[in-house]
Amino acid sequence: MNYRPMALLALIIGVFALTAAILASRGDTPTPAATTVTTISVVDHPKPTVTPGVVLTTSAADVCTPGWASKHRHGLTATQKATVLRAYGYLADQKVAEYDHLISLELGGGNTERNIWPQVDPAQDQRKDRLENTLHAQVCAGRMQLAAAQAEIRQFWLYW
Repeated sequence: MNYRPMALLALIIGVFALTAAILASRGDTPTPAATTVTTISVVDHPKPTVTPGVVLTTSAADVCTPGWASKHRHGLTATQKATVLRAYGYLADQKVAEYDHLISLELGGGNTERNIWPQVDPAQDQRKDRLENTLHAQVCAGRMQLAAAQAEIRQFWLYW
Protein backbone atom coordinates (compact mmCIF):
# COMPACT_ATOMS: atom_id res chain seq x y z
CA MET A 1 0.00 0.00 0.00
CA ASN A 2 1.35 3.44 -0.95
CA TYR A 3 1.07 5.88 1.97
CA ARG A 4 2.24 9.00 0.09
CA PRO A 5 -1.23 10.03 -1.13
CA MET A 6 -2.58 9.68 2.41
CA ALA A 7 0.29 11.72 3.83
CA LEU A 8 -0.30 14.42 1.22
CA LEU A 9 -4.01 14.48 2.01
CA ALA A 10 -3.27 14.78 5.73
CA LEU A 11 -0.87 17.66 5.02
CA ILE A 12 -3.47 19.49 2.91
CA ILE A 13 -6.13 19.07 5.58
CA GLY A 14 -3.67 20.33 8.20
CA VAL A 15 -2.89 23.43 6.13
CA PHE A 16 -6.60 24.19 5.70
CA ALA A 17 -7.19 23.73 9.43
CA LEU A 18 -4.25 25.99 10.32
CA THR A 19 -5.42 28.66 7.87
CA ALA A 20 -8.95 28.54 9.29
CA ALA A 21 -7.59 28.84 12.83
CA ILE A 22 -5.46 31.86 11.91
CA LEU A 23 -8.34 33.57 10.13
CA ALA A 24 -10.69 32.87 13.02
CA SER A 25 -8.21 34.32 15.53
CA ARG A 26 -8.02 37.51 13.44
CA GLY A 27 -11.77 37.67 12.97
CA ASP A 28 -11.43 37.15 9.21
CA THR A 29 -13.69 34.12 8.91
CA PRO A 30 -15.24 33.53 5.51
CA THR A 31 -18.98 33.55 5.14
CA PRO A 32 -20.63 30.14 4.62
CA ALA A 33 -21.20 31.01 0.95
CA ALA A 34 -17.47 31.67 0.40
CA THR A 35 -15.87 29.00 -1.72
CA THR A 36 -12.55 30.54 -2.73
CA VAL A 37 -9.74 32.37 -1.00
CA THR A 38 -10.57 35.53 -2.94
CA THR A 39 -13.89 35.86 -1.09
CA ILE A 40 -12.32 35.89 2.38
CA SER A 41 -12.60 39.28 4.02
CA VAL A 42 -9.13 40.73 4.51
CA VAL A 43 -9.30 43.41 7.16
CA ASP A 44 -6.54 46.03 7.39
CA HIS A 45 -4.50 44.59 4.57
CA PRO A 46 -3.71 46.14 1.21
CA LYS A 47 -5.87 44.89 -1.64
CA PRO A 48 -3.69 43.94 -4.64
CA THR A 49 -6.37 45.11 -7.07
CA VAL A 50 -6.44 48.56 -5.47
CA THR A 51 -2.84 48.85 -4.25
CA PRO A 52 -0.64 46.73 -6.51
CA GLY A 53 2.52 48.55 -5.46
CA VAL A 54 4.20 51.11 -7.69
CA VAL A 55 7.92 51.81 -7.74
CA LEU A 56 9.66 55.12 -8.31
CA THR A 57 13.05 53.50 -8.94
CA THR A 58 14.57 50.10 -9.54
CA SER A 59 18.09 51.35 -8.81
CA ALA A 60 19.80 50.06 -5.67
CA ALA A 61 22.23 52.98 -5.93
CA ASP A 62 19.27 55.36 -5.56
CA VAL A 63 17.68 53.75 -2.51
CA CYS A 64 21.04 53.19 -0.81
CA THR A 65 21.97 56.87 -1.06
CA PRO A 66 21.52 58.41 2.41
CA GLY A 67 18.47 60.69 2.44
CA TRP A 68 16.98 59.34 -0.79
CA ALA A 69 13.72 58.17 0.83
CA SER A 70 13.32 61.40 2.83
CA LYS A 71 13.84 63.47 -0.32
CA HIS A 72 10.99 61.62 -2.03
CA ARG A 73 8.58 61.52 0.92
CA HIS A 74 5.65 63.91 0.83
CA GLY A 75 2.28 63.98 2.51
CA LEU A 76 -0.92 62.97 0.79
CA THR A 77 -3.40 65.61 -0.23
CA ALA A 78 -6.94 65.46 1.15
CA THR A 79 -8.11 64.35 -2.31
CA GLN A 80 -5.59 61.49 -2.38
CA LYS A 81 -6.64 60.36 1.11
CA ALA A 82 -10.32 60.44 0.11
CA THR A 83 -9.53 58.45 -3.06
CA VAL A 84 -7.67 55.78 -1.08
CA LEU A 85 -10.40 55.51 1.57
CA ARG A 86 -13.13 55.24 -1.06
CA ALA A 87 -11.18 52.55 -2.96
CA TYR A 88 -11.06 50.48 0.25
CA GLY A 89 -14.75 50.99 0.99
CA TYR A 90 -14.19 53.23 4.01
CA LEU A 91 -16.18 56.34 4.83
CA ALA A 92 -14.42 59.70 4.63
CA ASP A 93 -14.25 59.95 8.45
CA GLN A 94 -12.47 56.58 8.91
CA LYS A 95 -9.71 56.82 11.49
CA VAL A 96 -6.44 55.78 9.87
CA ALA A 97 -3.31 54.94 11.85
CA GLU A 98 -1.11 55.50 8.80
CA TYR A 99 -1.40 55.87 5.06
CA ASP A 100 1.23 53.25 4.37
CA HIS A 101 3.31 52.61 1.28
CA LEU A 102 2.96 49.02 0.12
CA ILE A 103 6.49 49.22 -1.31
CA SER A 104 8.24 51.54 1.10
CA LEU A 105 10.14 54.58 -0.08
CA GLU A 106 13.34 53.05 1.27
CA LEU A 107 12.79 50.22 -1.23
CA GLY A 108 12.03 52.61 -4.10
CA GLY A 109 8.24 52.69 -3.75
CA GLY A 110 6.23 55.53 -5.24
CA ASN A 111 3.88 58.06 -3.66
CA THR A 112 0.83 57.40 -5.81
CA GLU A 113 -2.53 56.05 -4.63
CA ARG A 114 -1.61 52.75 -6.35
CA ASN A 115 1.14 52.27 -3.74
CA ILE A 116 -0.64 53.60 -0.63
CA TRP A 117 -3.29 51.96 1.51
CA PRO A 118 -5.10 53.00 4.71
CA GLN A 119 -3.62 51.10 7.62
CA VAL A 120 -6.30 51.33 10.31
CA ASP A 121 -4.67 49.09 12.92
CA PRO A 122 -1.64 50.81 14.50
CA ALA A 123 -0.31 47.45 15.74
CA GLN A 124 0.37 46.36 12.16
CA ASP A 125 3.07 48.87 11.28
CA GLN A 126 5.99 47.62 13.39
CA ARG A 127 6.33 44.18 11.84
CA LYS A 128 6.22 45.56 8.29
CA ASP A 129 8.71 48.30 9.22
CA ARG A 130 11.14 45.66 10.51
CA LEU A 131 10.88 43.75 7.25
CA GLU A 132 11.38 46.94 5.22
CA ASN A 133 14.53 47.77 7.21
CA THR A 134 15.88 44.23 6.81
CA LEU A 135 15.25 44.19 3.07
CA HIS A 136 16.81 47.65 2.65
CA ALA A 137 19.92 46.55 4.55
CA GLN A 138 20.22 43.41 2.39
CA VAL A 139 19.88 45.41 -0.83
CA CYS A 140 22.46 47.97 0.27
CA ALA A 141 24.86 45.23 1.39
CA GLY A 142 24.58 43.64 -2.06
CA ARG A 143 22.98 40.45 -0.71
CA MET A 144 19.66 40.98 -2.51
CA GLN A 145 18.53 42.59 -5.75
CA LEU A 146 16.21 45.58 -5.29
CA ALA A 147 13.58 44.04 -7.60
CA ALA A 148 13.51 40.93 -5.38
CA ALA A 149 13.09 43.06 -2.24
CA GLN A 150 10.27 45.00 -3.90
CA ALA A 151 8.56 41.75 -4.88
CA GLU A 152 8.94 40.36 -1.35
CA ILE A 153 7.44 43.39 0.37
CA ARG A 154 4.62 43.43 -2.21
CA GLN A 155 3.78 39.84 -1.17
CA PHE A 156 4.18 40.38 2.60
CA TRP A 157 0.54 41.09 3.43
CA LEU A 158 -0.78 38.27 1.26
CA TYR A 159 0.71 35.76 3.69
CA TRP A 160 0.78 37.57 7.03
